[in-house]
This record gives sequence, structure tokens and C-alpha cells, in this order.
Amino acid sequence: MGKVSNMKRSAIAALVLAATVTILSACAGAPPTAEETPSIAMPSSVADRTYRGMPESNEPFSETPRIIWIERNKTFALTLFGSSSCPSIPTSITTDADNAITIHFEQSSNDPCTADMAATTYEFTVPSGSGATPLTVTLDYAPEGGTYPMILE
Repeated sequence: MGKVSNMKRSAIAALVLAATVTILSACAGAPPTAEETPSIAMPSSVADRTYRGMPESNEPFSETPRIIWIERNKTFALTLFGSSSCPSIPTSITTDADNAITIHFEQSSNDPCTADMAATTYEFTVPSGSGATPLTVTLDYAPEGGTYPMILE
């Protein structure tokens, strides 16, 4: 009789568990349709190349933005530090003068972002109409963070 009652208890427990799972999954409802799911568009990058890490350089490491020529007056690399899962995105470059350009950045739409500090490097071609040295490159984080001018010698 002990074996039968243990089997009955196990069978009843399995039925209760199955019923609970069925009820809870019914309460969850159907997954949202494409029309119900908000789509967050990721801004397009104007960088020629983007990668994690820093370009090879003899400059000492620091967590401040850094900029170096790849090919003088033609291409340059810009390294920024921030969340590895939500790096800023360069969305446009404007020529301010023959020796001044502005790179406009937007925040990544990834959410949530990791709370780490990682280097992201962007490589750019100098826009036509600019490229005289020294070249002032202004990073524009408006409206959130203002501007940050840098000089390429």
C-alpha cells in the first residue's frame, strides 16, 4: 500500500505542476506582433571603419579621446572611450573651413548599456575641401554633451 500511495502522490504532484504551468503560460498572452513592437532605428555611421580597441601608436594610454593621422591630410583615426555595448555613433561630418571639420555624434540606441569602459576607434576620410594642417576636429555631442575640439598636427 505504501508504494501505491507514493505513486498516487507523485502522479497528483505531476498533474498539479502541469496545470500550474498551463495556467501561467495562458496568462502570459501572445507575443507582440510587429505592429505592436516599437522599432528603434540605429543611426547610420559615417565612419569608413569602426572597431573595438585602439590603433597602433606610440602615444601613452589614456582614457581621453585621441586622434591620429593614418595617412596625413587624407585619413585619420579617432578613439573614444565608453560602454562597449553602446558606443557613440558618428552620424555626419561637416567641413567648417579648409583646416576645420566637425563630427556629429549620436548615442547608440542599444539599451541597456554595459557599465564598462572600452575603446572604440573610428577611421575617417578627410572631407573634400578640408585637410590643411593643423586640422581642428570638433566632436559634437549636442544636445547632450556639447563639443570637444581636438587638433591633428
